Amino acid sequence: MINKKAAILLIACTAVNMLFSCGANTDIVEKETQAFTTASETESMPEIEALDGGGRDFVILNREVSESYNSHPIAEFAADEQNGEIINDAVYTRNLFLEEKYNIKIVSENSSATGADMKSKVIKACASGDDLYSVIALALNESFALASQGFLYDIKSIPHIDPSKPWWMESAMKESSVKGKNHYIVGDMNLGAFNTATCLFFNKKPITDLHLDNPYILVKENKWTMDKLSEMCKAYTTDINGDGVIDHNDRFGLSSSSYAWQVFFYGCGSIFVKKDAGDVPYFPAIDERTYNVIMKIINLSSDPTCTINVTQVKNVPSIVQLQMDMFAENRCIFMINNIYGTIPLRSVETEYGILPNPKYDSNQDDYISSMHASNATAMCVPITNDNTDLAGRILEDMAYQSYNLVRPAYYDITLKTKFALDNESQEMLDIIFNKLIIDPVLIMWTSGQGVDGLFRNALTNNDVNIISQIEANIDSYNATIKTAVENFN
Repeated sequence: MINKKAAILLIACTAVNMLFSCGANTDIVEKETQAFTTASETESMPEIEALDGGGRDFVILNREVSESYNSHPIAEFAADEQNGEIINDAVYTRNLFLEEKYNIKIVSENSSATGADMKSKVIKACASGDDLYSVIALALNESFALASQGFLYDIKSIPHIDPSKPWWMESAMKESSVKGKNHYIVGDMNLGAFNTATCLFFNKKPITDLHLDNPYILVKENKWTMDKLSEMCKAYTTDINGDGVIDHNDRFGLSSSSYAWQVFFYGCGSIFVKKDAGDVPYFPAIDERTYNVIMKIINLSSDPTCTINVTQVKNVPSIVQLQMDMFAENRCIFMINNIYGTIPLRSVETEYGILPNPKYDSNQDDYISSMHASNATAMCVPITNDNTDLAGRILEDMAYQSYNLVRPAYYDITLKTKFALDNESQEMLDIIFNKLIIDPVLIMWTSGQGVDGLFRNALTNNDVNIISQIEANIDSYNATIKTAVENFN
């Protein structure tokens, strides 16, 4: 069996080589590789005895890596060999450890990048009773849809899994449970979940040129708010080509899309679906604070002196590329995105920083980020799995090995050292990941919760009537939730 300390040392050595090849100094190398040499000391290994899998294939159905950076850019389970790439080699070492401990062969079966395709494969397998997939790494919204149709085990019924351990995202379990039940769990193997954390990027040159407040200091002093963002954006928006029209050829304070509602709404500490004392979700009436948050979002997103909403731009090959081009050309100060936006930004010359979502006001306790429900991944066990004891052992061990190997390779080495351009951005990343939430209304959007579509349409059309539209659908939303709860039972 592969020696655990040797595995950690192997990944640490790869990290050292990578960092030196990038011209990193010895202080950074020591700091960033320390994660590997000390991770196993922070939490004891779960006491799970090996169970002989008899050489069987342990098949993980998951999404294929997509060239589109904002879909699924990192392989979470597939690593056929070591290639010197830090995340790949961490995944390879983790898989090898598990294969030797449990006498199994980990098989990563890739489906298309769309969760709907994966869901249909699971439904077909379950309907025919075929034990094709040992576990599934599926998008949160599609996981909920499968669970509500009865195709997934309740995680609590799977032995050996302990959601309270730091290698599982316990908060996601609590936020998405229904009457105490969860049919999916997010762990440190799910880089696709962490990679979707919402954030803002800012361009340092306009900040310096206009002598604007340092955003890092604003965050640390609890002054990074929606109003402050709006104020700073207005200082930069300009008709730079002098044609009398401010459009995507000019410059703006903020570059966003209609997806921005999620970034701002959850950043302001709001949430749509709440739960009662019995852990039953429900959709409440819009209260005063939620009303004010929504109006702030609409006003900022539709203000041409602040914002360009690229979703509104016609006749361009890609609105995603338009956002990146404007940022690279210093034609916006702030850009709304997710953490996976760091991938294309590596190729631009612009000096940039990373920021958490702005708060509603300075009275708000925490900076809050949210996950993208259709891109974030979670672990599920289909009801056709004929050995849940083995599945539970492997999932718990895989999460722990990922905690020691894969997450440090992703977070401490790749994200903080390769992608973050300064020490302050590294601090901001810690703030972003300190409170990462998911609203059940997003998980349920393929199951009849239409808030996301309403909100995106409102921002695309500058429609201030979004609140009345939501209120008109509350009864329908609650009926959908009631059906889901009944199905879960």
